[in-house]
Amino acid sequence: MNFRPFKMFLNRLPASLELALGAILLAVASSVPMGLFAAIKRGTCGISVTSFVSLIGLSAPRFWVGIILILIFSLSLRWFPVFGRDIGLFHGIYRLFEGDFASIYQAVICLVLPATAFSYVVIGNFSETYRANVIEELDKLYVKTAREKGIGEKRVILFHIIRNACIPVITIIALNTGRLIGGAVIVETVFAWPGVGQLLINALWSRDYPVIQATICIVGVIITSIFFFMDIIYMAIDPRIRSKNYGLILYEG
Repeated sequence: MNFRPFKMFLNRLPASLELALGAILLAVASSVPMGLFAAIKRGTCGISVTSFVSLIGLSAPRFWVGIILILIFSLSLRWFPVFGRDIGLFHGIYRLFEGDFASIYQAVICLVLPATAFSYVVIGNFSETYRANVIEELDKLYVKTAREKGIGEKRVILFHIIRNACIPVITIIALNTGRLIGGAVIVETVFAWPGVGQLLINALWSRDYPVIQATICIVGVIITSIFFFMDIIYMAIDPRIRSKNYGLILYEG
């Protein structure tokens, strides 16, 4: 049995995982404050800002954004590398425990622009979804009860609304998994990022069908696994889902 395609995939997988992890963290870290601000400041400029970001994310293609980021932050300002991946993020974290801070800095510097180009498409979608969820939670009875008991507004938002409003966002992340993987092909090509997307493009150009088949099959398994772990995260965030599933099991038993 020929294991060459699987070895090639596994060699490229860490780079793609770093890119996906950085993009998701950046998208969540940007969209949650934006959506929360737009929901709390209803009727102000908050909704206009999130709508503008959503419009850019839905209209501007990833390769164009990647090129603009390279022109501004790499060629003009010279803040980040133009392309490539010198040191992996996981390797940089490992070297961090040995006191090597330069490696993690170099890994993050190389990751910033590709992760930004990778995540901006879903930032607007996440922020609009989170804004709608926060507005819905603000009008629920448990929030009104907490306010009547004298609990401060900041405590209600931090310990109740933010957590409950995150559940639909997890659904959006799971549903956008395929979209993110498709965007990885474009981003990795623009930034010469040595990940699975670039491997697939090179295999298509060279008509390396075993590599194409192995890549598509493993990516399908990864997407299925992501949906499975999302269900576990649902139950960890919302205890009501655990109680419903437990009651269903008792009923069927």
